[in-house]
This record gives sequence, C-alpha cells and structure tokens, in this order.
Amino acid sequence: MSGAGGIEVLRQLRYEPKVVFTTTFDQYAVTAFELGALDYVLKPFGRERLARAMRRADTSFGCATVPLIRRVNESIERKGPLSRVFVRDGNPHFGARQE
Repeated sequence: MSGAGGIEVLRQLRYEPKVVFTTTFDQYAVTAFELGALDYVLKPFGRERLARAMRRADTSFGCATVPLIRRVNESIERKGPLSRVFVRDGNPHFGARQE
C-alpha cells in the first residue's frame, strides 16, 4: 500500500468502503471499528473465523447474492488449505477528494 497501512488508507478515503481487516496487530482494532470496519480478523485465523467475517460482510450488503461474498464462501467450503483470498474493489474514487 505504498508505505501506508490499512488504517491510514482508510483515514484518507473520502468515501466509506466495506472493509474487513486481517492482521496480526490487535492494537488497531478499536480505531478500525471507529473508522467503520465491518470486522477485524486476527491472524492466524481459521475457516470458521473467516466465515463469520464473511457473514458479517454479507449482512452489511443486505443480500446474499453479492458475487464476492458467494466466491469467498465457496472457497471456504472447499477441502484443503486456503492460501489466500483476493479482493479487487476497482473503485475509481480511491483517494479521490470530494469538495
């Protein structure tokens, strides 16, 4: 993130994204929630903890048909190790200032 941590990036945004933090640093959890994070998942975490975070995200979207949530849930249900979850927002407003 170009030298900036997730908290700093979230502070600089001029819109409110849906964010789930995954980190080893518990000391930033309160700040993350104050900035509107949906969840704060401490590493290492298992499938059940990730599933709870995704259910929370799913609830925040208000529907169970969001493709991202569906893909993550399918990945969690697979057998074998879960190596990564990649999320691309594609939001053109990242860092954009609104006057």
